[in-house]
Amino acid sequence: MQNKNSTKDPLIEGGLIEGRCTAEGTRRFKERSSTRLGISAKNFRKTYPLPSDDSETQLDISTVGLGTYLGKPDDEDDFNLYVAAKHLIRSGAVNIVDTAINYRC
Repeated sequence: MQNKNSTKDPLIEGGLIEGRCTAEGTRRFKERSSTRLGISAKNFRKTYPLPSDDSETQLDISTVGLGTYLGKPDDEDDFNLYVAAKHLIRSGAVNIVDTAINYRC
């Protein structure tokens, strides 16, 4: 018997991860960027479809993003990457930040 308060693993259950982006959310981001900020819709691409995907599950991802791999593993570079990420995301043009666990040690 499963505990009522236990959280199901969405990756195993096939559900969404709370706070995860959705196809609808990325479409709205793209539309806001285009209409409010004048950013070309060409700045966004659809994700590569998996065999089980349809057009309703593909994300609109910015062609410009930020990776956190480069730089020394110190407080100064960590802070500079934080500031860069903050500015890029607030710009309304970027919705991709690559933060692989091995990137900043």
